[in-house]
Amino acid sequence: MDDLDTLYQRAFDAYRAGQAGAAEQRLDELLARAPMEPRAMLLKSVVHTKAEPAVCLAMVEQAVHLDPFNAETWYNLAVFEAERGRLDVALDGYRRTVLLDPLHANALNNGCELLRRFDRFEDSLAWADRQLALGHASWAAHLNRAICLLHLRRMDEAEVAFKRALALDPERPIIRWELFPLYLFQNRFAEAWEAFEQRFAAGHLNGVFHYPFMQPLWAGEPLAGRHILVHNEQGLGDQIMFASALAEVIDQAEKTTLVVSGELVPLFQASFPTARVLPTRVGRFAGDHPPPAWLPELGQVDYQIPIGGLMHQLRTYTEDFADPRVYLRSSEDARQRWSKAVAKKMPAANGLRVGLCWASNPALFRMDSSRRATKKSMSLGTMAPLAAVDGVQFVSVLNWKIDPMPKAFAGRLLDVSTDLRSLDDTAALIGELDLVITVDTAVAHLAGALGKPVWLLLHDFADCRWSLTGDRSYWYRDMRLIRQTGPGDWAGVIAETARSLEALVAAQ
Repeated sequence: MDDLDTLYQRAFDAYRAGQAGAAEQRLDELLARAPMEPRAMLLKSVVHTKAEPAVCLAMVEQAVHLDPFNAETWYNLAVFEAERGRLDVALDGYRRTVLLDPLHANALNNGCELLRRFDRFEDSLAWADRQLALGHASWAAHLNRAICLLHLRRMDEAEVAFKRALALDPERPIIRWELFPLYLFQNRFAEAWEAFEQRFAAGHLNGVFHYPFMQPLWAGEPLAGRHILVHNEQGLGDQIMFASALAEVIDQAEKTTLVVSGELVPLFQASFPTARVLPTRVGRFAGDHPPPAWLPELGQVDYQIPIGGLMHQLRTYTEDFADPRVYLRSSEDARQRWSKAVAKKMPAANGLRVGLCWASNPALFRMDSSRRATKKSMSLGTMAPLAAVDGVQFVSVLNWKIDPMPKAFAGRLLDVSTDLRSLDDTAALIGELDLVITVDTAVAHLAGALGKPVWLLLHDFADCRWSLTGDRSYWYRDMRLIRQTGPGDWAGVIAETARSLEALVAAQ
């Protein structure tokens, strides 16, 4: 009869050879003779079917309990916890792994990435530097380091780190994709949009997908006599922002079909009346693309392009942004309805009409997107100092009911959420206002594209499309940027906004 060490080695050899079933059989033999053997439990948690995650987790937890000074057990527990979304517990597991084995390259790499996702960039950078100091010069270590340096605003160092990652793996899409914000922050548009073109190749990591149309991708060829299909990707705000280049395509092509999120269809049809506008069909999860009902009637299409790809073709130089134009308009029906409603509920004689938006889409099913949305958002109560400004009528431009209404805004903020049935309605409402004050969400892009004065309230490390400094946007002609001066400092942003609003009232 084989001894325990021999059985374990045979199981491990089978595992290394990709024979999970044989490995588990050997481990079952071992555990039948030694039920509390931690290394066998640990290996079985790895080779056991992932269709039973609770069983795998229980085994690795038991292995940690039986052998708490084994770095590998803590590492595997951390991996399991990360897979189930308990990232804070996973990070603790990686920390314990590194304490027990300071040379554990995988724990250093995974922990570094988690620290970065928690916005702990100084700590994450230290872990990346430790990896490199120990000789683990992987592309991932350099990429983690580059992203940390980018968020610490050490741009030159970040670019060097990105280039080192690329030198180790020149074709890896995620490296090239992560270069996009570095270049866009610096207004290096040609390089930025070239990097942006990697977004779909890295879609399994960044959650960026589009419907897989099979027609040739438009690469700037002449469109005279041609039919081009421009289709949606990413969020509503992205589709609105990238639509700034649509008119140029529509003017060139004989026929243009636009595929956009359903909420945008009436607005885009009113704004681009010579194009055919169709709704996308939304699947159950990111990357799920069920065929839309209209696909058989699409007809002959010469070229297709995801809407963000228009930037790579049409916005590669600074001068391409020199003259931002108004390019969206609400439908005539929506304009008439909201003109009457606003005149009745917010008489012009009662002061400036100001729209408020304080929250971004919570993106509940994507952890990183949800965290970004949280950083971009504030509570309505945080905006309370604005309610003290006389000569202003406030209206919410969000399509969800305000409940409860903060005391400061009681009788001062109009809630019309039940009447906002689409972004066409929101656009028509905004069209009747004097000013929109909003956080970074689709409302900001909508107001900007409509040509409405908009004050955009930004957190301390805003999206790269807004640059890192300055109070003007190259995307929209009448947008003012008001930035946090430190992480989470919405109070300072609102104080400045209130002062500016008072000045605007006085000027009127």
